[in-house]
Amino acid sequence: MQFVQPDSTAVAFGQTVPTGVNRIDGKSSSTAKIADIDGSNGSDQRVNADVAVIDTGINKTHPDLNVVGGRNFATFFSPSNNYEDGHGHGTHVAGTIAALYNSNGAVGVAPGANLYGVKVLSNSGTGYQSWIINGIDWVTAHANTID
Repeated sequence: MQFVQPDSTAVAFGQTVPTGVNRIDGKSSSTAKIADIDGSNGSDQRVNADVAVIDTGINKTHPDLNVVGGRNFATFFSPSNNYEDGHGHGTHVAGTIAALYNSNGAVGVAPGANLYGVKVLSNSGTGYQSWIINGIDWVTAHANTID
């Protein structure tokens, strides 16, 4: 079934550390190897995974993140490779996912994972459902080609 629906806005909201992050007990993961959180054992270990963060983009030069690519759909013009986060929410989410285990600040659930910033919300944290759909379509189309 197909139908036409009016486009509407979407908004990113900040939040405190979610209960789910506390519940997953990431320190028990033999893959993440973050059991010794002070950084003296397992530091610089990286999880071999690719993760697309569909949000406000990612700060490409953040020293605690392994950002390897992405795409910007938060535009009325053609998509671009400028997926830089001008809001901060996407970078925060990326840190929760994959901040390096380097005894500096927080450590992510999958430290050092390859991150792809898929910007579907603007620098004000708002966007359109069509932008989000375009981002999801991009991730789906590239799921088998992202190394």
